[in-house]
Amino acid sequence: MKKGLLIYLPADNSWIGGVYYIKNIAYQISLSRRICNEFNIYLLTNTEFVDIYRNLPSNITILEKKKNGKLFDELSLFLKLIKLNIKYVFPYQIKHSSLFFRTIEWIPDFQDKYLPELFSNSELIRREKSVRKKLANPNGLILSSQDCLNDIKKFYTTDISNIYIMPFVSYIEQEILSIHIDQEREILDKFNLQHKKYLCISNQFWKHKNHIIVLKAIELFFADNPQSNILFVFTGNLSDRRNPNYIKKLKMYFDDPAYQERLVNLGFLDRVEQLIIMKNAEFIIQPSLFEGWGTVLEDCKVLDKTVLLSDIPIHREQKNDKCVLFDPHNPVELKSIIEKELNNTHISNLEKGISNMKSRAIEYVRGFEECLRLI
Repeated sequence: MKKGLLIYLPADNSWIGGVYYIKNIAYQISLSRRICNEFNIYLLTNTEFVDIYRNLPSNITILEKKKNGKLFDELSLFLKLIKLNIKYVFPYQIKHSSLFFRTIEWIPDFQDKYLPELFSNSELIRREKSVRKKLANPNGLILSSQDCLNDIKKFYTTDISNIYIMPFVSYIEQEILSIHIDQEREILDKFNLQHKKYLCISNQFWKHKNHIIVLKAIELFFADNPQSNILFVFTGNLSDRRNPNYIKKLKMYFDDPAYQERLVNLGFLDRVEQLIIMKNAEFIIQPSLFEGWGTVLEDCKVLDKTVLLSDIPIHREQKNDKCVLFDPHNPVELKSIIEKELNNTHISNLEKGISNMKSRAIEYVRGFEECLRLI
């Protein structure tokens, strides 16, 4: 019987990026002839996210896991995985499974090393313990970037011969191609954006995402351009449990009467709504102070959008020729770049963006093939 490869990460709505990471990785793995010749591919997810994965290629079998399942449900799942001849699980270990399945580990980033103030002492200890365990895993460790590997070399003394790099792409082809003009018009009308010229900032409002630099740049922009009709559109839940005072500071801008009709947060959007908002923006601003391998930037590549991008190491690795770097601590520089780019013409080529995504997906999956010793 053919061996099985299971893709599983217990992400939820508090980390929706994890849900889409798994979708992107599953898509890339499904493109590998080497992997598909050796393995049947399965994706395990909670019932609430099954619809997100339905448009994945047909050579991926979706398995449903009941959220907070009872002991009987867990045992039934475990026996099912054994029956499917699962040999490898990526990137999260199935509970009590180490004797049956080999786990290939994944480390998304080392944010705690650069921004420790964003974590409690207990979180820092837990993350350090987890990293050391993953570094010792004999089955292999996947990283999303060369920058992440550089951090391992910087912070740890370890053998890196069993560490592999597999960046991800945004597999949003079906979502984009299924958007019709009436739906697009309906969503833009819903958020009062039809016929408006706007810029988009589409991140969670966590402190390290650095929205404050954009808001300061906006303040400077309208001080110098009081008659401008440009709108700054944000998306995401305006909350950060670790930094409530930071959120209060951001809300002051959104609540300021001086910025009505100039500054708006649309809140948490479903995936298609978010893509339509990004697709119709003049350009995107991504100001983050730290990323592992940014999903927003990957979305923008497929949408073929111009991105004003914070100048940090991972972004220098991940950027393409439509990215404009800026100092993430300098609102004056960002304001000047916004003014300059508003005077430029920005044309997006979706066909080019999708084609580029597919070629990069095939290129990137080579790291996983190497991990499985297939090349």
